[in-house]
Amino acid sequence: MSAPIALALPRSLSLGERCTGLLAVTAATVLLSVTRARPGRIRRVLSALRRGGHDADVPCAERAYGIITTVNLRCASGHDCLRRSLAIILLCRMWGARATWRVGFRSPPPQSHAWVEAAGQPVCETVNPHTIYTPIITV
Repeated sequence: MSAPIALALPRSLSLGERCTGLLAVTAATVLLSVTRARPGRIRRVLSALRRGGHDADVPCAERAYGIITTVNLRCASGHDCLRRSLAIILLCRMWGARATWRVGFRSPPPQSHAWVEAAGQPVCETVNPHTIYTPIITV
């Protein structure tokens, strides 16, 4: 049985925002495919991408979240947190900003979650993931 999902309202995007958002989602999909979604490989790629740039602030990361969830409904659904978080990180990086990527784990039952942080706080999460998950990967 499926659970109902309430999606956030889509934003009105310019053509440039739509194109960069789609490019970031595509790049995240390619990254997941090339690394076979292995955390160690994703960590190495993201660590290399972190060089240079400035730290992302919360409005920048929230803007990236809004763009990604508008251009890709799967990322907006909450069932694809890994692709969504990677796309947000890559979009921020396209803008010259570095956001923090985190993956956390909880048990029981075993469950993981990936999210983005800017200025030390989770971006656009309904509940603070630090209260539910123990971070195991931070880039």
